[in-house]
Amino acid sequence: MSYNAVERLKNGDIEFINGFTAYDLKTITKSIRESCNRREIVRGFYSKLKSINPEFCFNIIYDMDDYFEEALKLIEEYNYISFNSEKIKNLFLYSKLGKEYIYNNLDVIFSEDLHGRLNFILGEIFNDITNHKDWIYLLSRHSDLHIRAVFMLYVIKKKPDLLNIIYDDFIGYIIGETFEVGEQITLFPNLMLQEDLCEIAYACLESNLDKQIYIKLKECIIKNYPENDLAKKLFDCLIKPGEGNFYRCEKNELGISEFFLDADRLFNTSKTMQFYIYENYSEKIVSDIMKNFAQIISHYQNENIPSLNRILDNLFSYGLGNKLKLYTEKYLSFSEDKTSEHLGNGSTCSCFRIGDYVIKLVQTKWSFEEIICPRNYLIIKNYEEDLIRNNRGIIIAGLEVQKYLKRSAKDLEPKHFAQFSANLSASGYYITDTLIGGPCGDNCRLLDSYKDADYYNPELLPSEFKEVPLVLVDRDRVYSLSNKHPKQLRESMS
Repeated sequence: MSYNAVERLKNGDIEFINGFTAYDLKTITKSIRESCNRREIVRGFYSKLKSINPEFCFNIIYDMDDYFEEALKLIEEYNYISFNSEKIKNLFLYSKLGKEYIYNNLDVIFSEDLHGRLNFILGEIFNDITNHKDWIYLLSRHSDLHIRAVFMLYVIKKKPDLLNIIYDDFIGYIIGETFEVGEQITLFPNLMLQEDLCEIAYACLESNLDKQIYIKLKECIIKNYPENDLAKKLFDCLIKPGEGNFYRCEKNELGISEFFLDADRLFNTSKTMQFYIYENYSEKIVSDIMKNFAQIISHYQNENIPSLNRILDNLFSYGLGNKLKLYTEKYLSFSEDKTSEHLGNGSTCSCFRIGDYVIKLVQTKWSFEEIICPRNYLIIKNYEEDLIRNNRGIIIAGLEVQKYLKRSAKDLEPKHFAQFSANLSASGYYITDTLIGGPCGDNCRLLDSYKDADYYNPELLPSEFKEVPLVLVDRDRVYSLSNKHPKQLRESMS
């Protein structure tokens, strides 16, 4: 079938093509692209078929220099057509015009699958350096500092001997300058993402490069990034091949020993590893630093609940540790009561009274809507809210700060909860959780005063609310009335 179809297209017969399945078209495309007569075949059908089935035509001609301008026209006219990563590879390898197009349009090319496409290009240009010096120069000084970082990492890991040939002053290129003649030097240069710079620094440490390069990069990181991932890179385990198809994780002796050489500064600036270091290597940190850290952590520990350490470790590992320390000190300073206590664990968080406030250590949320909870006078106000989501939008760590409400609502008459639900509905929302007496405790309490409600003018609030200022304290599972199928975890997923 494929041979007959190719012959018919070669002879200008296109009438049959619309009756073919996607699989058939893919098979024909492959046959034409592999044919030594591809140019002659295309010449027979292209002008007749390009407006009828442009994608089929594009998939055949995109890396043919004779038709490259036609391919660009198809992209412009039919915006669902584009160069995917496989096509990028073919353009680079087999099309002179396509290769020039990639060179001149890197921003477009790297808008998708940046790492896959860039690493392919890097592999090709370093396999033939002589004919790709312009590519090396372009990528080594690219204005996008993440692209520049990926280039640097490739060189450090695979071609370290070329680093000082490509860069006359390697450290200078971690900022946004290219050192081109006539370049305007700014007083506030751009810096690479700290994640990229930390990875570059560790790669330099692990390589056979002069260790002074790592030391200079470390100083740059500590100076410019009060929170960074360098300690994490030093502690990350090494993945090594194991038996069969398995891998094993080995302790990073090189990284750990390097951490010990500058433990205080690396601890103080670590974005994610402070709690881990506190639990495992506190003796390596100056006692005053560790004493201050332990004082903050002491507010969130309970000897009867060992799992709290796991929750704290999770918060710190997602970069919320410094905010936890900040909020603890900040809200204690605002409080008349300077004591703290563990209030209990809910289904998704652990609650602590810190002075006159509540700080919640969030593990997840039932809801994973874009807006987790609306602002409403019937819902307690969050003074602080930091929520970390995974790639599915599910909350995996977080912090919330609220006013501590002394008054329980469990002795209220049922009519007040009915009124709460009616008022919430009148505001355009409904709740899928219990208000009082749930398996994880009460989700409602009473404000000290209706004037504390999250509302621009509390005097305008309903009289029944002023008399009984009942509010939801668990800011979760509240949805718009129009949202009949909310994004909400099932119990088995939590």
